[in-house]
Amino acid sequence: MSDLWNDICIPLYEGKCVLCLEPGSHPHHIIPVGLGGTDDEDNIAPLCTDCHTMVHHVGATSMERIIRERARVVRKAFADGN
Repeated sequence: MSDLWNDICIPLYEGKCVLCLEPGSHPHHIIPVGLGGTDDEDNIAPLCTDCHTMVHHVGATSMERIIRERARVVRKAFADGN
């Protein structure tokens, strides 16, 4: 796994997909690097294979707000021990 997975996705999200909460395997850039996105924890959200495929099929930019909000909610829940 990549450093993004080990450094961000495991500790902040317990390796769970932020959309469906199944085990994730893809550190997704909410804002793509090619569009100015970074590798910062606020721009990385773990997704499972199915959700990652769906996001890129639908269009990552159209899903940006949804993923960002779900990432915030999931991260807070795991930090609170829920």
